[in-house]
Amino acid sequence: MSENIIYKLTEKNTKIQTELTNTRRLLKEATRSSLQNKSIISELIKIKAPGKVAFSPSKINTNLNTPIFMWSDWHVEGVVDLKNTHGLNEFSPKIAKERINILIKETKNYIKNISYKYNEAIIWLGGDFIEGWIHPELEQTNAMSPIEATQFAIDLLNYAIKEVEKSIPKNKKITILCNYGNHSRITMKMQHGNQSKTNFESLIYNNLKTSFPKIKFIFSNEIGYYNMKSGGTLRFCHGHQVRSIVAASLDKWKNNINKYISADLTILGHYHTMSVPCKDLVINGSIKGFDEYAYGLGLGFDEPRQGV
Repeated sequence: MSENIIYKLTEKNTKIQTELTNTRRLLKEATRSSLQNKSIISELIKIKAPGKVAFSPSKINTNLNTPIFMWSDWHVEGVVDLKNTHGLNEFSPKIAKERINILIKETKNYIKNISYKYNEAIIWLGGDFIEGWIHPELEQTNAMSPIEATQFAIDLLNYAIKEVEKSIPKNKKITILCNYGNHSRITMKMQHGNQSKTNFESLIYNNLKTSFPKIKFIFSNEIGYYNMKSGGTLRFCHGHQVRSIVAASLDKWKNNINKYISADLTILGHYHTMSVPCKDLVINGSIKGFDEYAYGLGLGFDEPRQGV
């Protein structure tokens, strides 16, 4: 074997050894980083507390002075396996109940500490309180049937509204705004003209209306509007009407809708990501939190939380 060939083989071997050493170093660093991240994430999941986000008039650029409690995307009978999200989140009816208890505790604390004057409090029921059977997979993985989940959601919402009603001063009015979610539909695809007749949440909302005769309920078939007592118009919809939550797309959608009826603030859910992507528009989070669907698509991680 010539010296030239021996030199080239030695050079190649050295290069391979160097790459192998670098790979081992990077793997060690990645493992250390992964363990640190897992520790942080475990702490978040251990808390299981839906965060609260306060929107002051200065942030939404209008003088609303009205507490708006945003409740949507609870998916109460849904199941998320901790292993399937690699430790990022788990969910079950039991965890749903725990998180809603925390949500109500935080909501009552928020009410107690409101510093501005207000005439009414708004609870927005944004839909997707149940997971439903809209996909064959959900028929196999959900902890309950849609009918069982509907009753479970009614029980949880009854408790939640009752606690808020007790916390709001007697001289303040409570208004509940209702949207229908896409997960609670009984049709193959979401329909626009008759949502109230083709959605389990119609049963939920009407049951709640009977249980709370002193509270005003407003049902919206698609996109709703409410003129608040403090002034300003609130637009509310579940969120499946919006194809993208990129700021430019949302701005375009909002501006197009404003041609029909303008609003000072728009609230929506559906995307399980708490954010204020553009002016005067808020996207709510979820109680269910990060799941296998979001993980598989590489969507951003968001804690289970609801807005106010």
